[in-house]
Amino acid sequence: MQEWVLLGFLVCLNACERTGEPVYFVVPNNYRGAFKLVVDEKDGIIMAAQDGRFTCVIPQSGVLKVKTNKPLLVWHRISASYADGTSIPLIGEGSVATNTVVFSSLQSVNNQTYWFFIGTEEEIRAAQKNPNLQIGGVNRK
Repeated sequence: MQEWVLLGFLVCLNACERTGEPVYFVVPNNYRGAFKLVVDEKDGIIMAAQDGRFTCVIPQSGVLKVKTNKPLLVWHRISASYADGTSIPLIGEGSVATNTVVFSSLQSVNNQTYWFFIGTEEEIRAAQKNPNLQIGGVNRK
């Protein structure tokens, strides 16, 4: 019995230590609102790790088709910036002013469509409640 407990512990420890390469999102300058990654084995791009991370360059359309979601299926760190290199803080990472634009993961639909959002925390909360979320779509007051 002790051998099984030890084996289970070692398997869990090994699985918990596995991490994927970081995923870095680059969005068009001044982009605000929702965007998504869609798994499309036929027409998607190959996400290849370069310089120790996967880089996803989001087109102005807000939809990036990728051949596989494997980099997203393991625990990974994320980061984001605008095309000009300006970093976008991650939601919940440190303290930011109320109107600061941040990056957030929203949801995954059947591990085939991954939604993300760039906006204020208030805009992100509204997006999370919106059952008809659209690409982009932040109306600035």
